[in-house]
Amino acid sequence: MLTNKTRDYHTEYSGLKEKQTENLMNLPAGFYFRTPFGNDWKFNFGISAAYSFAFAQKFKTTKGSFQTKADYASIENGIPVNLNDVENLPKHNLTEYKDFKGDGDLKQHLFNLGAETSFGYSLTKNLDLNFGIYFNYVFSDQNNIDNELLYDHKLSVYNGTTQTKISDNIHPLMFGAMIGLSYRFNHKKEQKPAPYNCEKEINQLKNYLDELKRDNDKLRNDRDSLKNDRDSLKNKNGDLEEKNKELEDKLNKISTPSNTDNNSNSQSSSSSFEEQINANDPIYFDLNAVTGDPQLQSKLNSIALAMKENPERNILIEGHTCDLGSPIYNKQLSLRRAEVLKQELIKRGIASSRIRTIGMANEKPIVPNSNKENRKLNRCAIIKAE
Repeated sequence: MLTNKTRDYHTEYSGLKEKQTENLMNLPAGFYFRTPFGNDWKFNFGISAAYSFAFAQKFKTTKGSFQTKADYASIENGIPVNLNDVENLPKHNLTEYKDFKGDGDLKQHLFNLGAETSFGYSLTKNLDLNFGIYFNYVFSDQNNIDNELLYDHKLSVYNGTTQTKISDNIHPLMFGAMIGLSYRFNHKKEQKPAPYNCEKEINQLKNYLDELKRDNDKLRNDRDSLKNDRDSLKNKNGDLEEKNKELEDKLNKISTPSNTDNNSNSQSSSSSFEEQINANDPIYFDLNAVTGDPQLQSKLNSIALAMKENPERNILIEGHTCDLGSPIYNKQLSLRRAEVLKQELIKRGIASSRIRTIGMANEKPIVPNSNKENRKLNRCAIIKAE
């Protein structure tokens, strides 16, 4: 129809979509971390660098179409003829096309980095079932062909978008889910127990028996010492009981009206004020208390009588405690014990100015605070003549 040369060809695309497909095989090397939690579960995390080999590269138009048209210029019988947007001329390869597909020609040798995270469940001692997610990024540029046109109408070839100059810097990013099995070939061997050393065990037992003997000897010595202390306390207690009986007899004589004057004169003549005061045993108290001595009334009556017979003389009341408790508390408690006795003597007609009190706490114990019985003896008050 027209024999003149085509002036211009152009291709119009309408909603064209193209799908690229590529299969890769990775050969990774990297680090893999495993952290157990629970009885059978593990958390896994890995990073890797991989050499990848690409195969089965495909492309396919999935939607839309394109049409190639031409503009012609001709002179017929001296008259210029211009035809624009000539189409549907198969003879000149001018027609509408769609549904192209073919093999790609991208670079096949690639380098990528990747990471993955997963959870593992122990099926056996060495076999785990893993499931998780992964991603890989290809650093190599896969662009391999520098075609100018997406569709070459002269060759009737559709090149694909990734194989023309309209595409560059092709770096696939791959991510997805995974499930698989992992098997550990190496397993920690159980350490064999050290051979039994009979001689060493015997020496250790001998040393242990020697220590037990030393401890036993020490306990025996302590027991003997406690027995001696107990015997000493029994003797002292016997002496105290005898003194208490003597004081009770004196108090009974004093309390009899007919004999009061005779006894007073007899005491005054037979013993001094110091002897009358010191003849009274210490007044004892219960733990953390200002009471407890069953002979309290008789002892105070005897002291009050001696002070009435010697109105010019004064007394000192020392309060004491054992070593149990803090120093401040013991100081206050010992002073309270002395003050209680002072008030009792005031009730019996003794002037307050004649009685001086002091709290000694456990500063000057009567006997060492080495055991329970000694501590009872130190919880007391001692009345001295001044």
